[in-house]
Amino acid sequence: MNGRGRVLVVAALLATAAGCGRRTTLSTSGSDSTSAISSDSVAILARDVQAQWEGGSPEDGASLSAALLNAEFGRRPPEQWDDRAHALLDSLSIGAELASGPCIEVANFFARANPDGGSWPYLFWCGDKRPHSQEIDGRGLHLVAVATASMGAPAPVAIRIPFAPKPAPAAPKGAAAVAVLFAHRAGGGSQPLVMTWWHAHRDDPWMLAQTLGADSLGGVGTGEFTVGDTLTLVTRTYQPSRGFDECATCPHVYRTHRFRWRGQGFTRIEDQRVTSPYATFVLYIAALAANDHDAAMRYVTDPDLIDRANHLDWGRPKGSWRVAPETDETASHMVFFRGPSETYRVDFVQDGGDWKITNFEPTTRSIE
Repeated sequence: MNGRGRVLVVAALLATAAGCGRRTTLSTSGSDSTSAISSDSVAILARDVQAQWEGGSPEDGASLSAALLNAEFGRRPPEQWDDRAHALLDSLSIGAELASGPCIEVANFFARANPDGGSWPYLFWCGDKRPHSQEIDGRGLHLVAVATASMGAPAPVAIRIPFAPKPAPAAPKGAAAVAVLFAHRAGGGSQPLVMTWWHAHRDDPWMLAQTLGADSLGGVGTGEFTVGDTLTLVTRTYQPSRGFDECATCPHVYRTHRFRWRGQGFTRIEDQRVTSPYATFVLYIAALAANDHDAAMRYVTDPDLIDRANHLDWGRPKGSWRVAPETDETASHMVFFRGPSETYRVDFVQDGGDWKITNFEPTTRSIE
């Protein structure tokens, strides 16, 4: 029997055994043979899980790992699921990222021997009589956090850790909803990605309702769920700056994006630039390149600085800009390289809620 067949057979056995096992805990008869069957089956499945991961079959290993967790969850109350998942998977050396919520557990399985070789996320939840599990979208992504809500409820719960989003399919009021925050590894770092699902009944499978990727969340950076009157998704991300060479650890022009979770998905409520000296310089160069004198004036303390920059041809493409190595994006003095030979020291001062350029001078390029 192949790996998938074994998954179906063993998972079906465990689902039945786990259900009977939970009933016997309410009995006063003292013992039940189904408890022994459940324990033995779990032990057999645990060995099979390890064999699949060690044998280089990660997809089957993930399926079996999900069946194993589902069986274990069927023998415990939901408030113990997260602790049990950590303990069991650690004991079997199974790689997984875990996040939990009320009657919800998300496990993102991966091979410890090859953590960059892919991942397989599964969602576990309470049914009327027993827990259920379902593989969800998000293969190859990193799990960051999970949040849960009821459609139409005023205060969702966050758990630890194109401009307008695509409309979600209709869901009845009161349907359960879950949002999962992932991170996608990209060339410049990690990009946050959020997916939401809903279902109308506890025993129903979950339906994908909404996906927010780099276009909506702003590109490379971080994201988190925060809780106030409503649940909010907050991302701090950046896109590459035109005309600048920016390494992954270099300063960037960051933007903060906020989305409120209401109804059937997230809607944008705020989008603003994070102020910094580096961002001021990038926007100043962009204004010079566009020959926009009024825009350039917003970033300097003295109009003479615009004439000086034009005299140096800062508004013309003469090589990419890059900041000197190990420069902090909030430093009040920065050294910028331009092309193969030009080097400038730029001074900044904080003015209100933003930064402005107070002076710049050519300098010697002593570091690369």
